[in-house]
Amino acid sequence: MPLKWFIYGLVIVAFVFALSSPGRIVEIQYALHAGMPSIFNPEWNGTSYMGELLSRTGYTIVESYSVIDSMVLAKTHSSKRIIYVYVAPSTPLEQRDYELISSLMRDYSLTLVVADEANTSNNLLGRFGVSVSGAIIRTSYGSPYPVALFYFNGVKDVVLLNYASSISYTGDTVVLGKTLDGRVVGIAKRLSSDDVLIVVSDSSLFINLMLAKSSSYINYTKLVLDLFKYASMGSEPAETLIILDESHYPPPPPEKIAEIAGKGYIVLHPFILLQLASTYSLYVEETLYDNPVVLLGYLIAAFSIILVVYHFIKA
Repeated sequence: MPLKWFIYGLVIVAFVFALSSPGRIVEIQYALHAGMPSIFNPEWNGTSYMGELLSRTGYTIVESYSVIDSMVLAKTHSSKRIIYVYVAPSTPLEQRDYELISSLMRDYSLTLVVADEANTSNNLLGRFGVSVSGAIIRTSYGSPYPVALFYFNGVKDVVLLNYASSISYTGDTVVLGKTLDGRVVGIAKRLSSDDVLIVVSDSSLFINLMLAKSSSYINYTKLVLDLFKYASMGSEPAETLIILDESHYPPPPPEKIAEIAGKGYIVLHPFILLQLASTYSLYVEETLYDNPVVLLGYLIAAFSIILVVYHFIKA
């Protein structure tokens, strides 16, 4: 019997066998990055809105969990400019962070963005003559939510801050944001002819809780877009890689993961797997058809998987 007729026979048998199954809806769970301003965390404290916003604008935004990750991502994407972002790190920025940033500045055009109202980032920022006080700014009537004005190349953004602190600096520095009473909450500083440091002393401006509150009067979404456009230093979004650092957040304990797991549902049916197997077989046939034994082994394996799933559903 010619091989192709045998293959057709297997497909027909699998197709009929699959149709006889009623199928099953299966619930799946996945752990969110709770407690972390992650682009994969859709909760109030995540940065998934920011990730979606920047991606739609044309930026490439990725996460890094180690120094090695950061170096590999930088080399892989070969972007005109890298924007490296720390949002509310919960463990201090230390020597290894300085070495990473220094290495990136040697090899790439870099903008370092630090969003932190605490003094967790001061060990790194101090290398560049900048520090964050860590003391919450309050208005004259005691509110921790002062109004601030930000300016990015002449573009003004007015926002209500959420637990910000003041920034001190030395040397030639551009003030990007101030509260109405003059306390500095945003700065930009040239580190070299190609590299820039931007510090915003209110990390909440990046999280979902605040972006969801955007309105025509106080627009946090516009602030984020204006800030990253400024951070791009003239590079187009398609030429810019944004690396969101995730290495300074301890993983949640197992019992917490159980509480924060998201839920989803998929339809499990042999016909779906058959469709996927048949589609992939087109590629496999092109690469393996010269070796019929290997191709036959692949098809038998795919058919076996369909049978196993079928019996799982029937059980």
